[in-house]
Amino acid sequence: VRDEEGPTGGNIPVVVIDSGGKAALHLTAPGSREVPAWKHALSQAATTCGPALDDQQLTQDAVPVILDKCINFIYAY
Repeated sequence: VRDEEGPTGGNIPVVVIDSGGKAALHLTAPGSREVPAWKHALSQAATTCGPALDDQQLTQDAVPVILDKCINFIYAY
């Protein structure tokens, strides 16, 4: 989740959700006050996971991200 200027180069705030290089979603709001709230809500949803393994975010291969990171760490070291 990142901020970006609007497509016309104007002062329109845009929130960009990047899915790791495969796609990106650009959101614009009717006013500038909504964008920080949207960005905060999206960041919280993307980074907050429950304690159980089935509550974790999944990779594109449906593997929990935390498990994928552990496997990659073990493989690298």
